[in-house]
Amino acid sequence: MAFAVAMIVLTPMRPVMAQEAAPAPASEPKSIPIFIGVVDVEKVLRSSTAGQALDSQSAQLRKKFQADVLAKEKQLRAEGEKFKKQRATMTEEQQQQALQALQANEAASRKEFEARRKSLDTAYNGARKKIFDALNKAVLDVSQKRGLTLVIKKSVIVASAQAWDITDVVLVQLNKLLPSVKM
Repeated sequence: MAFAVAMIVLTPMRPVMAQEAAPAPASEPKSIPIFIGVVDVEKVLRSSTAGQALDSQSAQLRKKFQADVLAKEKQLRAEGEKFKKQRATMTEEQQQQALQALQANEAASRKEFEARRKSLDTAYNGARKKIFDALNKAVLDVSQKRGLTLVIKKSVIVASAQAWDITDVVLVQLNKLLPSVKM
């Protein structure tokens, strides 16, 4: 199976009035040789020391958050059961007050956990941005050292020459630039 490559050069056109002289032809653009590098970004993120540190921290914080949510749910269920048992001995007004207190406690807990979840998401996204910024710098450093004029993410390529792959070199550079990251 053969692939054909076509190159189309588009230039801006403007209407030329009959009286107006045609513009002088522009000089030919200087051709730039293409030296290609390919980076497996997902592999770099998974394998970098900063990426692994972020994954570990995130897992620990998610686990603690989930445990806190489950503990609070258990506490709220126990309070609900207690209310059901004491309900028969309460006046209508006491029942309303106790029910409102339960609902307020539940709403406050929901609000607190939502704020904590947003805080965790913000911290995670901030740390991930630091990794991506360092990754971009690592790619730029490697491409400059190797004289590359084009670097492409591996995920958008169907096939490429193994010699173009700079993933491992970028990973080493990223680990030098950002050995760890904190949420």
